Amino acid sequence: MTSQSNRRSLGRRPVVAAGTAVAAAVALAVVSCSASGPLADAVGTAPQRTIAPVPGSWDDVEPDAGYSAVLIAAESDPTAEVLIGAAAEWAASRGLRLEVLGIPDDGGLDAALAEAAEVRPDVVIGAGIDVVEEFAQATAEHPDQQYLVLGAQLPDPTGNLTAVVWDGADSDGRDGGEPSTAAVTPIRAEDAAAAGIAAVIDGNTGVVVSID
Repeated sequence: MTSQSNRRSLGRRPVVAAGTAVAAAVALAVVSCSASGPLADAVGTAPQRTIAPVPGSWDDVEPDAGYSAVLIAAESDPTAEVLIGAAAEWAASRGLRLEVLGIPDDGGLDAALAEAAEVRPDVVIGAGIDVVEEFAQATAEHPDQQYLVLGAQLPDPTGNLTAVVWDGADSDGRDGGEPSTAAVTPIRAEDAAAAGIAAVIDGNTGVVVSID
């Protein structure tokens, strides 16, 4: 069954992945969450460093109304559907509705990011390596906006972008390699979504979160 967004669409056709939770995903992402700080000790507050929280510590983040997120994915990335599905599963497990925005191969990431900034969510989430270049530019243009990338990282970290990486899904785009579809499993991707959102909610931003 397709869910209806209560926020305006960014005007691009959606990426739809397999699975009950993902079948409900279209156009714009809204996630509601809050946290009491389960990752605070593991993550710390210093920006631009790699940290490795205790596996599962992010599960202590309980959803609550009032926290919003926009999820953007490039259809050119073969890992996008798994990452989208994982985010949807994470939201569904907490009784939340998650909708995702897919950008066709002919571009549109810059426009989507610009409008996402206008919407002013608590965090703008990018799925995979194919969004890294545009997200890097957006972090500089919108320093007050928080960003989160799943399955990749920026070449030059910034204080308002948090990245979640693991073995095989840790490229910064400089090697020119393709994302590893074998490394981006539903379990890994769901942990990435949970860990990344937990870190941002806790205020532990500007770090690379390793979930290996």
